[in-house]
Amino acid sequence: MRCATHPEVETELRCATCGIPICPDCLVETPVGMKCREHGVNPPPPIYRVSPAGYGAAVLAGFALAAVGGALVLRLPSLWVVLALGIVGGRMIGEAIWYSSGWKRGPRLAGLAALIIGVGAVVGGPLLARLWSGLPPLDAAALARHALGAPLPWVFGAIAATAAYWRIR
Repeated sequence: MRCATHPEVETELRCATCGIPICPDCLVETPVGMKCREHGVNPPPPIYRVSPAGYGAAVLAGFALAAVGGALVLRLPSLWVVLALGIVGGRMIGEAIWYSSGWKRGPRLAGLAALIIGVGAVVGGPLLARLWSGLPPLDAAALARHALGAPLPWVFGAIAATAAYWRIR
């Protein structure tokens, strides 16, 4: 018999699931036998399948909470506050992202969470701190100078992103 994918190759192998002929180049070894490429790949577990709405909710929750954390570390400029808030706040932001995504997790969601927390702390934190102080919002250039000149939101963002990443990976 001939391989279903490569008709020029003769074979005696068949997929353990569907029974189509497969050659050694096409087979996928599984614990239950040789399978074709279609049946040999396992789908990701349901806990890793995040819907677009789940990603959207996770982004909103992560950015908002990271901005609050970034504003707090600007209002309470102490290294101990930054460290404690980074560890505890990052864990809490990770929980909020996990909840808002529909109790999903996985490396994609964890990477997105780390990115959003970093941006929320560095960009959203100074914006929110200015609004709390009653000052007008900054234009883009002034915001960039302000965000680059304040190291505490960067430290908070890095610690919180790490804690959240390990919470929902």
